[in-house]
Amino acid sequence: MSTRHMRKLLGSTALPPPDESDDDDFVPLYAKKQGGTYAALELDSAPDPEVEENIIETEEPECLNVDKKKKRNNRKNKKGKSNTFDMDEIDKSVREVNALLGEPKPQQESQKKDKRLEEENMLFSVQQKNLDSNNEMVRIFGPEDDEDEIRRQRLRKMKYQKNIVTQNMYAFTKHGLSMSIKNSDKDVTYFVFDHNKEYRNLHQVFLETIKSAQTVGGMAQIDFLFNEMHVEALLEVADRYFMVEENSRANEVIEQAIAYMQFVAHPCFSLTGRRSRLEYKYLENRPFHVALLKFAHLLSNRACHRTALEVVKALLNLDPNDPLAVIFIIDTFAIRSREHKWLYDSVDYWNRNRDGEFMFNLQYSQAMCCYHLSKAKNRKVTPEEANDRLQKTLLRFPFVLIKLIESCNQAVPEEIRKCKFFNEFASLSTPQALKDLMNLYIKFTWARWREQPVLEWLTANATEVIHKLQNNIIDEKSTMADVQNRSRLFQKWPEEIIRHLCIIKPMSNLIVEGAVPEVPSYPLRTNPCPPSNTVNRYNYALQRQGNMEFLQGLLRTIRPTFDNDAQN
Repeated sequence: MSTRHMRKLLGSTALPPPDESDDDDFVPLYAKKQGGTYAALELDSAPDPEVEENIIETEEPECLNVDKKKKRNNRKNKKGKSNTFDMDEIDKSVREVNALLGEPKPQQESQKKDKRLEEENMLFSVQQKNLDSNNEMVRIFGPEDDEDEIRRQRLRKMKYQKNIVTQNMYAFTKHGLSMSIKNSDKDVTYFVFDHNKEYRNLHQVFLETIKSAQTVGGMAQIDFLFNEMHVEALLEVADRYFMVEENSRANEVIEQAIAYMQFVAHPCFSLTGRRSRLEYKYLENRPFHVALLKFAHLLSNRACHRTALEVVKALLNLDPNDPLAVIFIIDTFAIRSREHKWLYDSVDYWNRNRDGEFMFNLQYSQAMCCYHLSKAKNRKVTPEEANDRLQKTLLRFPFVLIKLIESCNQAVPEEIRKCKFFNEFASLSTPQALKDLMNLYIKFTWARWREQPVLEWLTANATEVIHKLQNNIIDEKSTMADVQNRSRLFQKWPEEIIRHLCIIKPMSNLIVEGAVPEVPSYPLRTNPCPPSNTVNRYNYALQRQGNMEFLQGLLRTIRPTFDNDAQN
């Protein structure tokens, strides 16, 4: 404690002159009790309240306040002077740097990127619990006997296991397949599957076997590779099971392939994190993408729609370029699982960033989501907005309407059936490739459109569109021109769509009753329509289509009914 504080507490150290009183009565000033800061702690005698009040309210506060104000002002003045000097020096340095390097760009671009990244994280993040189909089955049907105890035991076993998609337990040992980190860039880690020498030899045997797989010896080699946990051979065997309608066995093989690839995955690889990439351009990574897409369709086929949605979201995160056209099926899984709010926001995102307004499936599915959201308690969408969204979609893609009503086993209303715009014009203006995809979309989603309130809402808005066309509220000529211009953009299937259709073609009878259109044939079902940027790190002898097969595949791509036309 400083001497100044001591003087304030104890009083002045100078002795006053003695007065005329007796020495016995004399008491030094420093020995007198002062009403100060610690007066309340004195218990022996209470000070005079008037003296204490005068001391506290008049003398001490004035002195203290004056001293504090002076010191604060001095400090502020000193700081102000130093800060001014520092800021002048900083400003001068900044001006010199800007003169040399140029003025800095505004931060709007970085803010937009941050906002977009935040939106992507909100929409496409995957939770581990949603990848467990058992959780969804329990939520739908309720727990079975002792189900809670079984789940607790399973969770204890799986506590330290990552990226579990399939819940069956397998006793794997590594057979040459592994995963490593390829590189890292901006907090994103790129992984790749690696083949050791033994696995490369197995893969060469597999490529040679594919040529003669129809023979007995060829099938024996496939069985050998199956036992050696060659993942391409596993998927090949699964497709053969699908084609002979051994669907349960095919499902087991696909789950086994996914579980094995997760078993050999890098410890840092995560399906639930959006920072892990497994690019499709690497030849070794493609079986994992193919297996996950097949597995998602199988999950949805047994009513685990939410789990299927999470799996395809994980696929989008692994390779945002979407090499397997996941965007063509993700809306189906969303409306099947009744994730209307999520799909509504996601389609808005794709409209801004992926030209989603040209994708008929997204527009029709979002219109349905608008209808359901308009009926919810906390309405995010008004009924008028839902009607407007559907009417715009009907004007953009008129071919879907009549086919959709017919697929719901409902008679097409007379007014709609006689409308030229939804009948003759819609059929003539829509390319065959686009018709096939629209028919496939209808097969995927008709069960949700068939619900009576939704179907009535659909036909009512179609009738309203017809009235607007008849009363010239909507210009029919300009609308037809827009439809034709939009159709020219889709004269043939994109490569991503071809890959998707090739992958699900063997399981067509199971998931859509054979409605998948004819697709080009490729020697390897795990590598359909290889992209131009393929990275073949081990220089495998890639099998290409023969000249005639290539020509037929090209013609099927441009005109998917080429085979039927040739036979006729």
